[in-house]
Order: sequence, then structure tokens, then C-alpha cells
Amino acid sequence: MADDVRKIGEYKVTNALHMGDKEYALCENMDDPHGLHYMTCIVRSNDFYEFYDEVLSSDNYLQIAKLFADRIQTAIAEQIKEAEKHPAGLITEDMCDSIRDKDLDGEIIVIKANILHPEYRSQVHQIVLCNGGNGAKVSARGSAVYCEYLSDCRRTRFERIDVLGILKKECYPEWVAERAAVIHEFQKNPAVFEYGNKHFLGVGQLPPPKERDLSRTLCYDPNIDFETRNGDKVQYNRADFLDAAGTSKCDVFRCYENGKLYVPTEHELFRYKGEYIALEKQQPKRIRSKTHDEPER
Repeated sequence: MADDVRKIGEYKVTNALHMGDKEYALCENMDDPHGLHYMTCIVRSNDFYEFYDEVLSSDNYLQIAKLFADRIQTAIAEQIKEAEKHPAGLITEDMCDSIRDKDLDGEIIVIKANILHPEYRSQVHQIVLCNGGNGAKVSARGSAVYCEYLSDCRRTRFERIDVLGILKKECYPEWVAERAAVIHEFQKNPAVFEYGNKHFLGVGQLPPPKERDLSRTLCYDPNIDFETRNGDKVQYNRADFLDAAGTSKCDVFRCYENGKLYVPTEHELFRYKGEYIALEKQQPKRIRSKTHDEPER
């Protein structure tokens, strides 16, 4: 039926493939007044609209078909490279507790594999941290479940019906257990601060100078960058970083978004791979009585 034909502008979509966060479309319009009968573009979408990038039209079908195929081939290669960074395998229902009559906020939950695009059907895309939404509540009328991916903290949303269950702790893959430890370290911790749209927590001090070997334990991290909430890039500045931290007791900071340790030097926030003296071990605790208005810890 004509009503079922998908169109992009005046062009009919003849082939399309979703790969990653984009869709690649091959289209035709034999009635185009300029004779540009064939077109290919990249489709992006949100909950409300479709957007079209890198649109190219031509009277030469083979030229357009080759560009369409080349774009897909490049996208597949990128997905293969990305998939190699993460463990394979799916999380199944027997590895989860039921969500029936349970609130999900703050829980590590599992998304059903069959609702994900095929290239995303892996545990790293199934396992997410629920951080709100009406669908996270048992008694709410809404169904939206807001989440963040454990691998990179990207935010997303699903429906409650998309949730397979709450991942059992004994079934945590190693990478999830490591990430859960970071989440626990940061949750409701008043010392957490934000810098460049990332979140940090001071965890300790560097060893005494005689025991340091910074040449072996500090390294440049090309994947750490900073931006405003509007997406504008921010140049790292040590004074601003320490001002945001609000403490002079720490040399070593953990980043929530990737779980890595960093040391703020004069010109760079360096990744740190050495030992450090944890805050609670820096000096012995002194027992003292509380004042009448001091809160319980």
C-alpha cells in the first residue's frame, strides 16, 4: 500500500540499515524535476524528529549505491572495533531477580536483548544503572525508566516493560563489579564535585617523595576531556580543578564517569596508575565528644 511507503522528502526509501547511533538510507525519486533520481543520506532521530545529514543525490544510481555501501562498511568496521573493547555474551533471565513489586531507582538492571538493535546486543549495552523515572516506581502510572550505561555513563531511557530484571550480585561480570564499587563510593558522598561536566572524588595522597616514581605512574589520557553543560569545550586548569574540589588534602582523585584515578598537575590532569595513601589512613582518628548541634555521621 502507498501509505506504507517510507519517504524522506520526495524520495522513497528503498534500502536502509541501522548501525550504531545512525541509520543509512538509499532512496529514489523517478519524478525528480532535476533528474537527480537517486539519493543517500545519514538519518539521526530522537523521540520526536528525524534529522538528515550528508545528503547526496545524483542521476547515477551506481555512484549513490557505492556511497551507501561504503558508509555502511565504515560504520560496521567502527562497531567491530568498539565491540572488541567489551566482553561478549548476553545476560539471561536466570541471572536476574524479578522486578515485580520492586522499585528500580539505584539498582543495576538488565535490558532485554531483543529490544536492542542487533549490533548492541551485548552485556555492555544490556546492563545499566537505573536513576529515576516514573517507570522505576512500583505504584507510578508512567513507564519511563531513566538509566545510565555503566561503561561510559551515557544517559538513556527505556520502558519498564523493556527491563529483564535486576542483575544478581553473584552474576556480576568482573567489569560490572568494578563499576559497582565506584558507584557505591560516589553515591550520596558530599565530597563529590563536578568539573568540566565530569564528577570527581578525592581518594588520597601520593606516597612520600622518596617512594614516588611519577615517571612510571603518570600518563596522558587522550580520552579525558571537559566541557560545559552546553557542550562547549573547557581547557583544563589546575587552580580551577582544586577550587572545585574544595580540599587541599588530596593529590589523587577518582573520576566517576570512567572509574580511573587522576593527579592534577600544573598543565595536565594525568592518569595515575600507582599506589596512594587513602584518606582514612592519612592520620589516626581522634575520639572526641560531639557538640549538641553536630549531626550523626
